[in-house]
Formats: sequence, structure tokens, C-alpha cells
Amino acid sequence: MTAPAPALPRIEPVPTPGHAPDHCCFLLTGERALFSGDRVLGRGSALVVWPEGDMQDYLRSLARVRALDLARLYPGHGPPVEDPPAVLDACLAHRLEREREVLDALAAGDRTPAAIVARVYASTDPALHAAAELSVRAHLVKLVREGRVWHDGDRFRPAGGPS
Repeated sequence: MTAPAPALPRIEPVPTPGHAPDHCCFLLTGERALFSGDRVLGRGSALVVWPEGDMQDYLRSLARVRALDLARLYPGHGPPVEDPPAVLDACLAHRLEREREVLDALAAGDRTPAAIVARVYASTDPALHAAAELSVRAHLVKLVREGRVWHDGDRFRPAGGPS
């Protein structure tokens, strides 16, 4: 009698909107591995670009992936990630730090996404400021939804703060 064949790993979809509304990762069952696409990159951080990108969904998706107890990530860009918890925690910390910087810029009196970018990304190559502004807008939309920031057209301010 022959031994039964070992179970083959399966690939299960893991919806992870945020970077894009239809973004999906794929879990390789039995391997504790995830094909992360643009959710987590092998180097740097994924862009969340307004209006297609949604910062609330992105942060929820990061938490969902973090809860999977993964041993390896296979990103769409860059090398495999051998310490997913540390990288996922760093992605979350980076986004929350950027949110704090956006709130600090608003508290300092910056009212437009371009003014916020000029402050927050002052040491970044100005050629990247247009992309940075779309990411800042994604943060602002999240903060408006949460009631932490008010807006009037393209002008933003802290909720309850001076105009």
C-alpha cells in the first residue's frame, strides 16, 4: 500500500484594498507565505495615492495581513521579506508618523495639500512632490472622515482649531 500524497499548498485570496480599491494578496497555505503585491514592498513603502488609494482601507489591510502570522512575504517589487512582522510594523509606524506630520503641519497653519507637502517633504526631491501631494490627500481624506480635520474645498484645518 502506498502512502497518501502530501497535501498540496493552496493559494487563497486575501482582499487588501487601500493601495488600490481592488488590491488583493494571495496566501500560500501551509507555507505561512503571502504574495503581497503592492501591499508591502521588498524595499521602501507602498504609495497610497488619492483618489484611488484609501488610507483607511490601507491601514485596515495592513492590520489584516499582520494578523496572519506570516513567515515570508513575496512582494510585487523587491526581494522576499524574511521578517514580515517587523516589516509590517514598520509600514504601520511609517504611515502613522506621516499622519502625525500632516496634523502637525495643519497645526502650524498649513492649509493646502501643497503647503503641507512643502513642510513635510522639505528634504525630498521636489520632483517627487506631486506624488507626495496625492499621498497627503489620502491622509487628509482619512482625517476628515474621522472628524479630526475639517475642510472647505481644498483648504483643511484641524477640527475645532483656528481657520
